[in-house]
Amino acid sequence: MQGPTTRRTFLANSAAAAVALAAAACRRPEAVPDPPPDAIARGIQYLLAQQSPDGAFRSTTYGFFAEGRSTTPFVALALAQAGADADAIQRAADACIALRSPEDGASGFGAQVPDYPVYATALTARFLARVRPDAAEPSRAWLRSQQFRAGVGWLGHTAAGGFGMGSRLPKTPPQAGHVDLSMTRRAIEALAGTDWDGADEAKGFVLRCRCLDGGFVYSPVQPSLNKGADGPQSSYGTATCDGILALLALGESADSEVVADAVGRLDALHRLDANPGLEGGPMEAFGPAMVGYYRAASAAVYSQIPGPAGWRAELTAAVEADQRADGSWANGSSLQKEDDPLIATAFALLALSAGS
Repeated sequence: MQGPTTRRTFLANSAAAAVALAAAACRRPEAVPDPPPDAIARGIQYLLAQQSPDGAFRSTTYGFFAEGRSTTPFVALALAQAGADADAIQRAADACIALRSPEDGASGFGAQVPDYPVYATALTARFLARVRPDAAEPSRAWLRSQQFRAGVGWLGHTAAGGFGMGSRLPKTPPQAGHVDLSMTRRAIEALAGTDWDGADEAKGFVLRCRCLDGGFVYSPVQPSLNKGADGPQSSYGTATCDGILALLALGESADSEVVADAVGRLDALHRLDANPGLEGGPMEAFGPAMVGYYRAASAAVYSQIPGPAGWRAELTAAVEADQRADGSWANGSSLQKEDDPLIATAFALLALSAGS
């Protein structure tokens, strides 16, 4: 979050700037190499073996994901990016359409407990926009209805411009519930470039997640959810990636100060064995638990903005080293559900095929 500049923060910012300049000196645009065909092909083969006859991808690890409302578009988007068989992709598109509500285009409301509706609907919209563009608008329309807009009472609230979990009944101020940068990024990516007048407000929310060190945190609405090692205003890897990707989707230039500062912070944090920036803090266990998320998100950033020299080869080697004999990936930690091979394998394919 932005705040008054003290001598301590000035010195910290100066040090961060020096790190960013040093990293920038090592940056070189890298040609996108051919992806590792065996690792990707085996990952695709594993996921396609999990596809139901109706085209959906349903978790057998978590009952919460058993209907496939969020996992289907997530896995399908990874498969489409990785170049999977067109017939399987179209069957997944049929499943995404069948799993969303015909009344309003929302996904994630079939079970007794909602399955991350904004996340599921945003992923559905992005996937359909890629493979069946004429079917994406109902999902986008519902997403637009979920933004915390100034015109419906959220002016001045920390949630203004952002997106929450998603609900059938509109939230009323001041109780916004769970609102975070991760879901907001997905909604922004799904709505970017469409007939959407909420982009400026969304950018305002993203910038409220920004820290003095140039990186980002998860939520300004519920600071206790932020995972940074040095407290709730300490940025870390996944949130910083989400902030950069949200800004790029909103049309912010990669050369702008806010993006350049965030990329400098990401360079300083970057590691491939954990979600960086949590080391030594109270949520350190989420570091290894979110390694798949971080690898995929950092690859998405660095495939758009030249990353540190050798980043792609290093990421590819790290991801390939964790692939299991059956072609899948799975995290040893259940904290972020990456122990589910559907989720971990989709993250791995997104990382390996970033920029494709």
